[in-house]
Amino acid sequence: MKKILFSISIALFISCGGEQKTSKDKFSNISSIEGFYNRIGTIQIVKGVPVDTIFFDEVESEVKPRQVKAYASGHFAWINNLPVSKEIKDKYENLPWKSGAGGFGTYSFNEEGEVNMYETLTNLAGSAVTWEGEWIDNVREEGGNKLEFKASLNDKIYSQLMENNAPTEDWQFTEYAELFEKMDEDEATEIDGVWKHIANVRYINGVAVDTTALPEGLDDHKIFHKGNVIVNFDYTLAKSDDPNWGGAALAGNYSYNNNKLIETFNFSTGNWRASGGVWPPTLYRVDWIDEDTFIQIWTKRAQQDKNGELEFVEIGEGEETRGMLNVRVK
Repeated sequence: MKKILFSISIALFISCGGEQKTSKDKFSNISSIEGFYNRIGTIQIVKGVPVDTIFFDEVESEVKPRQVKAYASGHFAWINNLPVSKEIKDKYENLPWKSGAGGFGTYSFNEEGEVNMYETLTNLAGSAVTWEGEWIDNVREEGGNKLEFKASLNDKIYSQLMENNAPTEDWQFTEYAELFEKMDEDEATEIDGVWKHIANVRYINGVAVDTTALPEGLDDHKIFHKGNVIVNFDYTLAKSDDPNWGGAALAGNYSYNNNKLIETFNFSTGNWRASGGVWPPTLYRVDWIDEDTFIQIWTKRAQQDKNGELEFVEIGEGEETRGMLNVRVK
């Protein structure tokens, strides 16, 4: 009887998720730009003409600038390690992140046309929640803000310049475009795609006994794509005095085989920041409900060691654990 009730509860969560899609159309919006990109520099543009490129590897600073961006199935996500400004530190006490910001949303891209990349930002992470302006207000109050870019894709090199509606004659200013290089890829797996975590499943002695929806206002999205993974965890209702404020963003690599998933994050910000931004490889068991729904089950427990650093401890036989119920995003 308990197993029947659990199956019913899973079905209800899936039907209410609103973002799952059928297998016949889950790859229908594949674009030529799909993949993960590592930002390698900035292009300086004067009066519409590229005049110089500043490469991240050549920047002399204690912490090298870094940014990863992903495009897959009509969605995008990014994470950077941009330092938190003194103004933000002075404005907010006890910031939960030392550096970094992240975002998630939808996109459309066309290789032709002057303005050819459109990104609608729907979620934020890390210090991005402190940014100000009408477009950030739109993300929180209207559910998204559309940004327009002049983008160029040439083999593995991608650049984008935010459209700012500048005058077309007598330009007297300098602009800066982001320059990316496509990251290495592995073979695609059945777990590739864009997913939303909608509920937690409680396990005792390896048996699922309960399913609990995520709190209102919590958006937890993940993109798997050919060996690369990125996460955007956005608690949209959290305020500056809430420990969940700013959520988290992660990026790294994964491997998947025979219902075993290993995630190795090497870039993190927000409330989940590990020492140096690097997480140890973490093994999960994957339980598929159908092609567009799976449970990612913890085999280790995250905790702080005696030095306050993040560590993972094996969950013993008979110990309680949990799984994350994910549905494929349209």
